[in-house]
Formats: sequence, structure tokens, C-alpha cells
Amino acid sequence: TKIKNLFEIKNKQDIETILCFTSYFHDSYVKNFIKTNEKIEIELDTTWGNGVIFTLTNEPKTNLTLNYGNFGEILDSTMFFQDKQIFWTNNPDVKSKDDLEKDDAYFSAGKIICELLIY
Repeated sequence: TKIKNLFEIKNKQDIETILCFTSYFHDSYVKNFIKTNEKIEIELDTTWGNGVIFTLTNEPKTNLTLNYGNFGEILDSTMFFQDKQIFWTNNPDVKSKDDLEKDDAYFSAGKIICELLIY
């Protein structure tokens, strides 16, 4: 049974909610990935009995791929706002998009809807 809760990330409290719910995505992996011209959907499974489906719109970008994280690449993560975009990255030391390194996984969009899942 899946229990679902849907909300849009609009402020820092929303970011804290998602990061706390998922334990900062520790040991997560990309379970599902769908990309179209208008949006990107990314399901991150935390392997701890919950997950999140992110629906990215308004200039969505990512370097994630299906199954990313299966080899322990996601130990922690962070999210932040910059230039009317919301960013997620697996590097908790990143504070702005300028800090992203070539090996950092990330996604960004002007609008992100989160679907919290409890498996």
C-alpha cells in the first residue's frame, strides 16, 4: 500500500520537510525517470520505506539517470533556491549553482511538485 502526500516546494520550510522525511536522501537511488519536452519526473527511493516523486516544470534540468545511486553515490543531499529556480544536489556542501562540481548529481526547475510515498 502506498500512502501519498502531494505538495509544491515554495519555501525553506518545504525543503526542510522533504529533507527530514527522507533523511536527506541517504542511500537513495533513482527508481523511475521520465523526461518529456515539458517536464521531468524523478522518483527517488530512499530504501528506508519511503520515497519521493519530483515533478519538475518551468525549465527543468538534471544530470540524473535511471538507477543513479545504486552504487552509493547519494550519501546526503541539499536543496536551495537561486535565480527563481529550486535546486537539489547530492553534495550537501553546495550552497549555490556555482558550487556544483562536474561529479555532483543535481536537478533544478522553476516549479517542483513533490509526491511523498510511504511504501
